[in-house]
Amino acid sequence: MVLVEELYRIHVENLHAYIRSRYHDVEPAETIQAVFLKLLKMTNPPTNGNLGAYLCRMADSEVMNRYRRKSNRQVLEGADEQADDHPALWETITPEQIAADRHELTLAIMALEKMPKYQRKLVLMYGYGDLTCAEIARRLGAPERKVRRHVSKAMADLQRLISELKTEDA
Repeated sequence: MVLVEELYRIHVENLHAYIRSRYHDVEPAETIQAVFLKLLKMTNPPTNGNLGAYLCRMADSEVMNRYRRKSNRQVLEGADEQADDHPALWETITPEQIAADRHELTLAIMALEKMPKYQRKLVLMYGYGDLTCAEIARRLGAPERKVRRHVSKAMADLQRLISELKTEDA
């Protein structure tokens, strides 16, 4: 416990600045609190190496988890609203459609796995994380125009890879 208090005292300012510089829409205090709570729960906390960098990675992970949870909540809330508007929607889905959708999802995952890491990250942030190019640019610290170009190419590459996988599959 004393060790964590000392680490907090030493690293809180740098961690706060790091979070504020990377994630403009995140409250640093909440993220820092979550990071140090996780550190307290660890059975074998790291004692060597660059602890500041480790804490920053933990903060990145915490922020990404929060973004995912928020996105998932929004998707679920939207699905509930759509189901309420269309009660017969679930009754019209056939087992064949489910199988076809699963196959499409498998192809998309396979295509994503073939993509370079940076392109995969862009596709996931844009296509599945519902982030705009401006939001992605802000998070990555890159010019929006460059991000827009890279996202466009990444989405086109994803479609091309899926088409290639469909051709191989047939």
